[in-house]
Amino acid sequence: MTDSSLHLGNGGGLVERSPVLAWAKRALTMAPASARRVPPRFFGTLVFFVALIVLTVRGAALLKDADTLWHVFVGTGILETGRFPTVDTASWTLAGSPWIAKEWLSQVILAAAHRAGGWPLVALTAAAAAALALALIAREAATRLSPAIAALIAAAAFTLVAGHTLARPHVLAWPVMIGWTILLMRAAEDGRAPSPFAAILMALWANLHGSYLLGLALIPAFGLEALLRAPASRRTETALGWVLILVLAPAATMVHAYGPGALFAAGKVLGLGSAAAFVAEWAPTDLGKLSGGKIAILAGIAALVLSPGRLPPIRVALLIGLLDMAVSHERHLAMLGLIAPLILIEPIAERAGAGRMDGDRMGGDRMGGDRMDGAETGGRASGFGLLATGAAALAALAFAGMAALGALTTRPDLLPIAALDAAKAAGVTGQVFNEYEFGGTLITRGIPTYIDGRTELYGPDRLTTYVAATGVSTPGTLEKVLSDSRIGWTLLRPDQPAAALLDHLPGWQRIFADEVAVVHKRIP
Repeated sequence: MTDSSLHLGNGGGLVERSPVLAWAKRALTMAPASARRVPPRFFGTLVFFVALIVLTVRGAALLKDADTLWHVFVGTGILETGRFPTVDTASWTLAGSPWIAKEWLSQVILAAAHRAGGWPLVALTAAAAAALALALIAREAATRLSPAIAALIAAAAFTLVAGHTLARPHVLAWPVMIGWTILLMRAAEDGRAPSPFAAILMALWANLHGSYLLGLALIPAFGLEALLRAPASRRTETALGWVLILVLAPAATMVHAYGPGALFAAGKVLGLGSAAAFVAEWAPTDLGKLSGGKIAILAGIAALVLSPGRLPPIRVALLIGLLDMAVSHERHLAMLGLIAPLILIEPIAERAGAGRMDGDRMGGDRMGGDRMDGAETGGRASGFGLLATGAAALAALAFAGMAALGALTTRPDLLPIAALDAAKAAGVTGQVFNEYEFGGTLITRGIPTYIDGRTELYGPDRLTTYVAATGVSTPGTLEKVLSDSRIGWTLLRPDQPAAALLDHLPGWQRIFADEVAVVHKRIP
């Protein structure tokens, strides 16, 4: 074999005969996608399976949130009865109060997955939704940028969303969120209005998760950008099109099992105010420690400061808004990770002198001259197909292996199973004053809760009282709560100050403790 057979230049040889190696060579260059004609659909497929492998290997991390239990419980109830809940039946504090399953579609999907394949399939469902969202971002980036840059963008998004990838409704809504944002963004970049049929996505999103409110907020932002870009001759037509979607999208959210009630329920979550910070996912992002989220936030600020004039003012405003959300609430780091990369694709591509690969656009208006010839397309597509097939096989093996090892199940170290068994054996009576995080386990056991993850039901006052009582931050609050004669026992984390205080309160006795939970019962 001569040296030329291994040459990576244009002179032919092994690289030119192998579509996989040829793609690897092109991926490592910084040339724009339009110059190298990389098939974005195959790149997105590859990213999907790679992300699915990584998320599956994380195993039980997908099921570490106890709220997954009550989401599956609610979805199972809907599947079994065919009815949507309208009042609270899971707590003893607010039993009979109005409550709706505003995320019913996600809950039904999770419940169906659990019924079909147990916790492994629940975990895989969440992992697949997150991987699809990342794949859509990667595909959109690959229409304008090199595979190397597109992969970096997808990796940056993954860094921010990985810690928030849980088997919960917000993850199932991510692909719809990305699809909606892409449709609005492309219309804005083309100086036109999005198709009215985009409202169908909004209806789907509203039934999956309450984050659809962000999608509604994106309409006027991208609409204004579209008006500024539209030719003068089409400005009126464009404005009317955006007014139409501004009317249709909110109307589409009413196509819901609960009609406008879902909007009011989502508003209640936003109305929790400062009390929401008591819940870990709604707490402000801790910028005092080095983390992927902190690095991403600082990088976003640096991009805004160091790139004056390169980002359209409206996109600067969107990034600032996303950064503010991410700093204000830990859970919104995922929003930043999913939407900010999409906002930055066009400015990055323009700086690189890249154009969009029109032939591979979703919903594009034109089939451009950047189309690849048949032989080249077939060769490169087969290379990507080979990579995607290999990644799919690895994803299947990873899932099968993790399921066989029992890693894809609920985390027993996070659930107070032993504590509940001990409480039952001790013959506790009355209602429970429970840890917020144990609410999901209690609901699945049929034990009425004092509080649980349905924050919109309990409201800011009860959340504040719970936090003051368990943290003993306000003297006398715990004693006041426990003065309710209906409470016969408590179920708290061992690190809660209230658990230690109960050891010294008259009329209370510790009957069980492990690394997960502590149980006290009232002494007659």
